[in-house]
Amino acid sequence: MAVPVMTSQLGVGYWIGFLVGIAALIGVASWAMAASTRSDEESLQRLEDRLARGEIDAKEFERLRAKLKRTR
Repeated sequence: MAVPVMTSQLGVGYWIGFLVGIAALIGVASWAMAASTRSDEESLQRLEDRLARGEIDAKEFERLRAKLKRTR
């Protein structure tokens, strides 16, 4: 399939659609990265809360925190 020539109306529409698609992909990737970071921070906060409540000891906290960092 040949790429439409930029001077035709079809060509302009093709390139605009292509650029909109690229912008959408960048937006989705940015959102996913931000969501992942928030999730990691929330997971660490939950571990700290469990430690404060005495549900886990310091050794278990360090083990789980190291495991969390490896999955990033």
